[in-house]
Amino acid sequence: MRVSTALFYQNNLNTLQNGMRDLADTQQEIATGRRILKPSDDPVATAQLMDLNESIARTEQFQRNADQANQKLSLKESALAGAEEIAFTIRDVAIQSNNGAQDDTSRQALLERMENLRGNLMQLANKEGPNGDYLFAGDAGDQQPFAADGTYSGGTNAVDVRISDERRVTVAEPGSRVFGDDTGGLIKAVDDVIADLAAGNPAGAAGVDALDAGLDQLSEARSRLGTRLEAVEEQQDYNAEQLTESRIARSKIEDTDLAQAITDLTRQQTSLQAAQQSFVKIQGMSLFNYIS
Repeated sequence: MRVSTALFYQNNLNTLQNGMRDLADTQQEIATGRRILKPSDDPVATAQLMDLNESIARTEQFQRNADQANQKLSLKESALAGAEEIAFTIRDVAIQSNNGAQDDTSRQALLERMENLRGNLMQLANKEGPNGDYLFAGDAGDQQPFAADGTYSGGTNAVDVRISDERRVTVAEPGSRVFGDDTGGLIKAVDDVIADLAAGNPAGAAGVDALDAGLDQLSEARSRLGTRLEAVEEQQDYNAEQLTESRIARSKIEDTDLAQAITDLTRQQTSLQAAQQSFVKIQGMSLFNYIS
């Protein structure tokens, strides 16, 4: 079979071009650290990478949500711990007011202390987070939840965030479910005791019972919050594990095996040099010049 000069030349040129292209691809793999530079390099692996990247992006968003939820719930837990301590002190002051040995002067001192404690309690009920949103305003975080008289004007709905495909957690609930308001709960109980003391009367058993009921409501809210915080921390650990596993899987698919790539590069360089030298020698042969 006769081979024309043009066909012979073209075949050798194609061999050289393919070799240079393979060499350039390998050099780029080493430079970028990635085995798959375009979908056609490995369509099956490319599809796997798309699924992994989507899963990683979704889990990263869940983890950001969980981090923010943890921060908010931790701030609320700290505030409720302080509120609970204040409420117990208020209860003690109310009990002291029932002591028959109290006179007008001592009751006035108890009244002033009670008013100061109420002010501290209201500060916590209206506490703001680092972004300026109110911690106990439900779904109206931009509105101060409690007025000076104890009226609640915050949101009436809870706020949930998704921290995984299967799990949502409440990060805000109406402050009236925590502190009560001017119609009932801890704030109303405190105001009633203050009114009694201002009138020169002791808190009485009914006043202490109302404070106990308000304390129970506050403690239950703190317990709910603790359960949510525990769930968030558990999910954060799980999300972190999932992210690590997914990133390792992605790395195994797309990352360059550096040792193998360097071996391939050396082999390709050697093959290309040999092809170039052979082509040059054949071009210089007289027979090459006269084949038709």
